[in-house]
Amino acid sequence: DAAFQREFMAIKRANKVDLAAVIQTECGLTVSPDALFDVQIKRLHEYKRQHLNLLHILALYRRLLQQPALDLVPRVFIFAAKASPGYDVAKNIIKAINAVGARINTDSRINGRLKVAFLPNYRVSLAEKIIPAADLSEQISTAGKEASGTGSMKLALNGALTIGTLDGANVEIREEVGEENIFIFGLTVEEIEALHAQGYNPWDLYHRDEELRAVIDWLGSDFFAPGESGAFARTHRSLMHDGDPYMVLADFRAYCDCQARVDAAYRDPARWARMARRSTWVAPPGTPMMMRGFKENRCEASTFLMKCFSICSATVKLAMTPSFIGRMAVMSRGVRPSICFASVPTASTDFRVLFPPRVRTATTEGSFRTTPCPRT
Repeated sequence: DAAFQREFMAIKRANKVDLAAVIQTECGLTVSPDALFDVQIKRLHEYKRQHLNLLHILALYRRLLQQPALDLVPRVFIFAAKASPGYDVAKNIIKAINAVGARINTDSRINGRLKVAFLPNYRVSLAEKIIPAADLSEQISTAGKEASGTGSMKLALNGALTIGTLDGANVEIREEVGEENIFIFGLTVEEIEALHAQGYNPWDLYHRDEELRAVIDWLGSDFFAPGESGAFARTHRSLMHDGDPYMVLADFRAYCDCQARVDAAYRDPARWARMARRSTWVAPPGTPMMMRGFKENRCEASTFLMKCFSICSATVKLAMTPSFIGRMAVMSRGVRPSICFASVPTASTDFRVLFPPRVRTATTEGSFRTTPCPRT
């Protein structure tokens, strides 16, 4: 109902206010909690395609410069990630995102409608701030490359809508929340295999799509790193000269079109609230997503639930639903029951759990609250 939606989104906004303060402290960047918080937090790897996100940011920036009156939902693009020490392309992508963000964040021509924050030193305590504040969860890996996707579950459980390919947990999330409550785009595994068999050439897409060509050329120039020729050459080379191994160009147009659907949905607060509320019901134990998660993480149920649900800090107010809490016991055949969480295990965490039409508060004091698991 409307009252429930208002309380649900009020908690989300409070979390966004908290994260905005973290961004101000860590990045020196002022952001509005009323903007759409578009979040991509995970290991920095080409297959996770942070550079696809970057190309979309460049496309939006270019559109705003060309059409200053363009009606665009204000967005804060939030990144946090670390790259392996020897992974040069990944580190170059981090450099590119930061350089593009530095230019966009100080460009008065766009009136603050786009902001880019790359939070340093990604870690669990930082994730505890980001995840409950996310509006949109970027799960945009190349189809067929992602594993179970516990990160996407954490974000969805906290009311972030998912934009992603049919990969990893996105497949089951779509089944749980319904196609109308998730933003799916891009090539499927079968379509990627067929495209490779035909002979994929990113240059064909480069020449065919004027906007794509413009942002690729922009990335290859020194516009965002004056005086530093070839600053993002490794990223540019991977996309254009090394065959675009993770099909970034192949999914670029579908991704931009899908992001336009996100923009339209966010303009309708009631619709967004309904979708976000539905998103919290993504992974009841016993569903294929949880079972695959147990298997692929090679752990028993309690360990996997710990991985999925250890998402709150002492200052985070988490919106969860009673129906979800009531089904957190592990009841799936073939999984050995262990500990069942009635609340997320953190020290002195304040949970504002929504039981319509009022808010109840439960507090943990540095220990797990457990309940016996039903027999399967």
